[in-house]
Amino acid sequence: MPLHGVMNTRTFILVTLVLLVVSCGSQAQDNPPPPVDDFVPGRWKEFVSDDGSFAVSMPGVPTEVSQPIDNKAGSAVARFHNLITKTAEYSVGYTIFGRDLEKLQPTKVTLDGIRDRVLAKENGKLLSEEEISAEGHPGRALTIEVGDGIFRDRYFLVGTRLYTMTVFTSTVKARSQAESDGIRKAQESVANHFLDSFKLLTK
Repeated sequence: MPLHGVMNTRTFILVTLVLLVVSCGSQAQDNPPPPVDDFVPGRWKEFVSDDGSFAVSMPGVPTEVSQPIDNKAGSAVARFHNLITKTAEYSVGYTIFGRDLEKLQPTKVTLDGIRDRVLAKENGKLLSEEEISAEGHPGRALTIEVGDGIFRDRYFLVGTRLYTMTVFTSTVKARSQAESDGIRKAQESVANHFLDSFKLLTK
């Protein structure tokens, strides 16, 4: 199954979210810098993949990465669209297999296998897991904590395709627990804006 490894080596980014947290001890600025696009919904644009038959909102224009994959079920091709900002790393795409993933075996078995392989690869801690769907097709939502941040993933089995969405946000050193909670809430909000916007397109 395709994992985070189908993308290029993950770039570790420094997230600058402190300006979003109100702190009584911080000094006021006459001309604070404008908020980054991630936190301005009006600046997000819908990205449409005609080949992938899906649409999603992103705070910028992604780059495409295609990569062949060899696996026990035969050869497959993964196509992903990646975007790295100062706030997060976004990735959405799909992998085409030679067999129907919804009929190959019970879908729960397939999705459980994806989860287990992702956890092993990232050496992460599963924070949450939820059964989801897209236009009636089965999926899974995962939140995984790793050493330097959090992955929020969604997977959907759609015939011969496995759709994958991932948002990675880095851990930010905060001055207090309240600030830390505020940063994490802001990161979660941005991630959900991306994840919740995904939709399959009918031809």
